Amino acid sequence: MLTKDELQLYQRRGWVVLPDFVGTDLDLHVKDLEQVFPTPQEYWADPTRFTTLQGGQFDSVRTIPTGVSPLDHLPVDRRIRDIAEQVTESSDLRLMRGGYQSKFTDAADFDQILHLDYTNHTLVVLPDEPSSTMVGFFLYFTDVTRDTGPTMAVSREHAGQLRITDTHLSREEWPEIYDYEEPLVCAAGSLLVYDYRTLHRGSALRGTAANRLSLSFAYSVAAPWHGFYSWPNRADEPAVRRFVAELAPDERALIGFPSLGDPYWTPHLIDAVSRRYPGFDGTPYRAALSHAAN
Repeated sequence: MLTKDELQLYQRRGWVVLPDFVGTDLDLHVKDLEQVFPTPQEYWADPTRFTTLQGGQFDSVRTIPTGVSPLDHLPVDRRIRDIAEQVTESSDLRLMRGGYQSKFTDAADFDQILHLDYTNHTLVVLPDEPSSTMVGFFLYFTDVTRDTGPTMAVSREHAGQLRITDTHLSREEWPEIYDYEEPLVCAAGSLLVYDYRTLHRGSALRGTAANRLSLSFAYSVAAPWHGFYSWPNRADEPAVRRFVAELAPDERALIGFPSLGDPYWTPHLIDAVSRRYPGFDGTPYRAALSHAAN
């Protein structure tokens, strides 16, 4: 949960950075990420070996599930879900997207224009209310400095003249808004929480042989006009089947599974889903059926 001061900061500016969020697990996560990405030493020894990380600015993204269980479960960490529930004022949420990214200097043009992320996930616009309906997160595994491509953000205090439909702002048309942007620098292990109504952008890695390693993901309140990551089109991948089996019932609901007690669940369907996902524990769903019958 955010403290009172952190929540007020988030609501006023549109973001808040929580230092040392990962704590003592940071080194373990960095080690796990070596199963997904090359270390900086490996990469810079011969960048031509890693062309799949080069070209487009999102070519170096590896979406969850990666197949490395500790990494795949980070976006559904209970502490993060508590924050998402707090800022949205809802406990019925969906995990819209999630992916790890390892950026290296000159691997791609990572410099973006200021934008709002919500257009990726809904055909309508976000309501102007105190609570968020969509909230994004960045978890950093390396120090974020001015040389390692920090996220640039504009406080909502300086964006009052903009409309929610001003979603992509070029420097030429909006130079005065760019004057207000600030780099969100922070130490490795920090968590950035940002409202999807906050102007922000990725910036270029300017340091020699720089690397930025992060996890980006987002939550939204459950609504038929919100689109989230399409898990079903990957459901037959071994990593996805394993991920589904490992999740707890409340975590599965975040990716679109019917919740415990939902009318969908019958003894026959519980058995069928258990067959589709080896290791899936149907016990909680059967217990919910028994409870409802009593």
